[in-house]
Amino acid sequence: MADLPKQLPPDVAAALSRGNVVEAIKLLRTKHNIGLAEARGLLEALQKQAQAGTAAASAARAKVHATMTPLHAHQHHVATAPHPSHLSPGEMPRTSGSALFAAVVAAVLFLLGVAFYL
Repeated sequence: MADLPKQLPPDVAAALSRGNVVEAIKLLRTKHNIGLAEARGLLEALQKQAQAGTAAASAARAKVHATMTPLHAHQHHVATAPHPSHLSPGEMPRTSGSALFAAVVAAVLFLLGVAFYL
């Protein structure tokens, strides 16, 4: 097997980033004078190595994140009244008796005013 590089040449990496694997293999074969199987195997090995490195970096970030303590550890809870299920969004529940009481008081005062006027 020929002396294979640890990193991809820039034009080979650019071809891979465009998704053109065939062009990347051709460029790698001409640059390093290797066979088709060797070039393909090298690209697959480098891609697996990059994926493993990415997975290891993600695992390391997750481990660091798990050990960190947040600066603001407690949660703020906003108390909200339960929304009755029979109402549409934005609809307010009707008042039970206060409006009726106010109407009765207004009617009594009106009748008393009329009675004293006459």
